[in-house]
Amino acid sequence: MWVQEMRVKAVLAVGSLLLLTSRLLAQSSPTPIVVVEDSSGAPIAGASVQVQHWAIPIGSEPRIVQDGVFATDSQGRASFDVAPQEYEVFASAPAFVPAVAIVQAPSVKALRGRELRHVFKLSVRSGGGVEVPE
Repeated sequence: MWVQEMRVKAVLAVGSLLLLTSRLLAQSSPTPIVVVEDSSGAPIAGASVQVQHWAIPIGSEPRIVQDGVFATDSQGRASFDVAPQEYEVFASAPAFVPAVAIVQAPSVKALRGRELRHVFKLSVRSGGGVEVPE
């Protein structure tokens, strides 16, 4: 009898832990993924990805808030956790023309298990400048 009670308590404890873990994972913010590639589609490792957004406090002037600067991995990927809103994302690497894009980070519900992904295709620098998508 005592063994059965211990088994029931153990099963309940494990079930509670799994339920809590799944709820915490469901509430976590999405992880936007940025991929930086050259014009042929090859990943650019070590590229710099800068993320920022505009903050407009009530009664104050708008200001830019830096959310972070991240380096891409060997697959040209950088990920970062941000709140659901619009961000300016800059990608740059030595010998390449930097690029900027507006990226909308969705809520967890809007993402529904899919990976948010924005691909930057950087061209080799010949004269300078920043590529701005239309």
